[in-house]
Amino acid sequence: MSRCLATLFLGFRDSDGHALGAKRLLVACVVQSLIAIQAHAADAPGTAMQTVGGQLRVEMHDGVNRLTLNGKPVYYVESGKRPFAVEDSIVVIKKKFRVGADDVVLVMTNCGCSGVPDSSLSFVTVTPAGKPTVSESMTDTGETGDIEVKAVGDTLTATTVTVLGRRQQTHRYVFANGKLTESK
Repeated sequence: MSRCLATLFLGFRDSDGHALGAKRLLVACVVQSLIAIQAHAADAPGTAMQTVGGQLRVEMHDGVNRLTLNGKPVYYVESGKRPFAVEDSIVVIKKKFRVGADDVVLVMTNCGCSGVPDSSLSFVTVTPAGKPTVSESMTDTGETGDIEVKAVGDTLTATTVTVLGRRQQTHRYVFANGKLTESK
C-alpha cells in the first residue's frame, strides 16, 4: 500500500517515470493491497503449525488455499482413485494431537460458497519422518461450526452436530490406528 501512496504523491508515475492512467493506477493499488493481505494472512492463526515431521502450512496456489508439509502439497489418497491435493477456498489448521510418535492434526476445508455451509474435516497424521496421511472426511457442524474432539490414549473421538433447519443430527467419529470410522 505504501508504494501506491508514493505513486499518488509522485504524480501518478510508474518506476520508469511514465505517467499512469487511472485504471492502471487502480489495478496497481489493488494488486499491491492483495499481496500485503496475503502476506499477513500467511501468518494468521490456523494457517501454520509445527509438527514432529515439519511445518504444516496453508499456502495460496493458483487461487486456492492448499495444505503443505515442508513446502510440498499434502495429498488425500483414496483406494483405487487418483490422489488429490488437500485444497479449497478455505483451509484451516484447527488443532494438533499427539498419538504415539506422530502428530495428528485436525484440518477443515470449505468451498466458501454461501449455499454450502458444511465444512469437511479430516485428520492429517504426520510422522517424524515427515510423511503425511489424510483420513477420510467428516461432515462438520453446518450452521454452528462446532466440533468437539477428545483424546483418550491413542484414540481420538470427534463429535459434530449438523443443523438442518430445526433438526439436529449428531455424528460421532472414532480415529484409531490411522482409520476414521463413524460410530452409530
